[in-house]
Amino acid sequence: MENNIIYHKSVDFSLLLLQSLDGLHAPSYQVLINQLRRSGTAIGASIAEADSAQSMLDFISKMKIADKEANETLYWLKLLEKEFPSLSEKMLGPLLEIKRILRSILVTCMKKRKEKKQA
Repeated sequence: MENNIIYHKSVDFSLLLLQSLDGLHAPSYQVLINQLRRSGTAIGASIAEADSAQSMLDFISKMKIADKEANETLYWLKLLEKEFPSLSEKMLGPLLEIKRILRSILVTCMKKRKEKKQA
């Protein structure tokens, strides 16, 4: 995983997220904060799993899971945005970059898979 850009970006995102959430103490929002923590760190976990996929289909499946976790993370950030605007500002750019790369990887894999089927 040394040269895996998406993996490194997801690790950096997770660390930034954990560091940013560590200072938030808002009892009425704790459930949402915990959900954000789970989904935000699950992105990288799914990408790490994809690195040892057993097949192209398995790889695509795990990367799709990472994309779903990124979507869920966006949702929790949106819900917390009014109460913690700086959190959203700090996390949105890196998250959208991860989503862009994930989509690019998925499109490329799907094209390769389709070409392989047609050959």
